[in-house]
Amino acid sequence: MFTLFRKFVKMVRGGASSWQIILSCVLGATLGMSPSFNALVLSGIILFAILNLSLPLMLIGVLIGKAICLTAAPVTFEIGYVIIHQIGLEGLFAQAYQTPFIALMDLDIYCMVGGIPVGILIGGVAGYIIARAIKLLRLGTLMAGEKSSRVQKLSGNIFIRIIMRLLFGKQKKTIAEMLGMKHPILRKSGLIFCAVLVGLFLGF
Repeated sequence: MFTLFRKFVKMVRGGASSWQIILSCVLGATLGMSPSFNALVLSGIILFAILNLSLPLMLIGVLIGKAICLTAAPVTFEIGYVIIHQIGLEGLFAQAYQTPFIALMDLDIYCMVGGIPVGILIGGVAGYIIARAIKLLRLGTLMAGEKSSRVQKLSGNIFIRIIMRLLFGKQKKTIAEMLGMKHPILRKSGLIFCAVLVGLFLGF
């Protein structure tokens, strides 16, 4: 939990762009809408490993999605029924249920199918709000640090620096530097891990 807290603080200071924040929440909320562990959840975990997303935000999205999944099951059931039976997609879902691996995604369960668009919508809205709030917080912190000599003096105090180091870990870059960083879409370590898994799978 302490490590996640540090990662969250790093993200707030500038360690994640808006698209990373929004996509992390969307993926988390969509996974949280699944009533059980299935191939869709597994695919989402693999996607998270490959994409350069935020783990704390994805977990927040999972909690939000799971809460909605449990409390709004009648609603997602009706949405799933409409998607499968009333907009001409019965043949597509029937084919999906007979396709290897996709058949394990529980796309024959109404709540599962109805939960996907709900998770995307809720996660997208939550992600946008969080991204907007973090952006304003970053800009406010940056402007306060530039304009206030007291803030600059405190940041140079040895005791303050020790406390900040213990709480938030070593910060090698300033907020201004982190805001200017480019964030790659893919995570190299995740690609290597997935490649190793595929190699092991094909080996067996």
